[in-house]
Amino acid sequence: MGKSLRVAVGAVVGAAMLSACSVGGHARPTANVPSDPAVLNTHGFDLDAKEKAQVELTQQILRTDPCALLDTTAVTKVGDVKTLGPEYDLSSCSARFTRSGTKSYSSSSVIVEVDLLGPSQSDTPTTLDGISVLIDTFATQPNGRGGCGYYLPLPLPVPAVLADASIEPFLSVQVREYGEEQDSCPLAADLIRSANTTLKRGLPQHDTVKAKSSLLGHSPCEVIDIAPLSPEVKTWDISTYSPYSCSFSTGDIDTRTTVRFVTKLVLERSSDSSDPEPIEKDGRQLVIDKSGSSCGVTAYFKRTFDNVYPGSKDPPTGSEIYEYQSAVAVDSPQCDYAQQLALDAARRFDA
Repeated sequence: MGKSLRVAVGAVVGAAMLSACSVGGHARPTANVPSDPAVLNTHGFDLDAKEKAQVELTQQILRTDPCALLDTTAVTKVGDVKTLGPEYDLSSCSARFTRSGTKSYSSSSVIVEVDLLGPSQSDTPTTLDGISVLIDTFATQPNGRGGCGYYLPLPLPVPAVLADASIEPFLSVQVREYGEEQDSCPLAADLIRSANTTLKRGLPQHDTVKAKSSLLGHSPCEVIDIAPLSPEVKTWDISTYSPYSCSFSTGDIDTRTTVRFVTKLVLERSSDSSDPEPIEKDGRQLVIDKSGSSCGVTAYFKRTFDNVYPGSKDPPTGSEIYEYQSAVAVDSPQCDYAQQLALDAARRFDA
């Protein structure tokens, strides 16, 4: 039976999803291979021009390194950077810092994110030294005290074939501050200016050799290539609401499986925790959550890493240091299928 591709194109919050379309397929690959930036990975599906353009945009976003767009030099001018690294779903990079002269309980952070999700209609257009940006109204507090954010369009042309999809590749910069009221907007503006200068040289790509997470630069849709042959993956649902998750089905909509590549804190479960208890399988930790309508399985990688910033004048110590693990999170109505897929993916990408 031929495969079909159902493409759900999301845009700004509240945008309508495009209706599904089906196309003929061909044999799936016999083996999974690392992502090649020069190759459009269709995972064995036949795609039309619009669908190929959609996948190519998604792959370009996935290859973009948000940490290369976070100018730590700008942050060190106002304080001491403590940590730097990828955020939860790998779409963003965060730096935690302490402002010079602030009290010990105050803390600040910068989050830089790249995505195909553009700003909302409530965000306000403005300019910074001639750079067209939008003020993130959700992140920006009155007078910038406690938080400030901007959106900057990415130099990633959207093909004409996707003109009706409302896709808007954007860079988001947010500064969040706690404990003392600071005007966060000057720092946010400096970070936007610096990112804009970097983007003029092109989209910076992940250095997969130096990356702390082996998932960086990979698409969760690569899991389709190693999914169990039975039941066969029949439809592939791509949403440009985020390139950082992938949905596909082995039958009707009730068989939809969603895969996310994530970074999580190392599991530390207290005895009174109501969270699902992790189990050991094939030498790695699995967390199985059956509380919802589907079965959620998270397979943790064996390697851990911290986010300590090597250039810190006053590096974090003890309880300030957080250890992280990469993980594959699978949601599926079939628990056995979700568990096998999560384990296979963890083995494949836990390099």
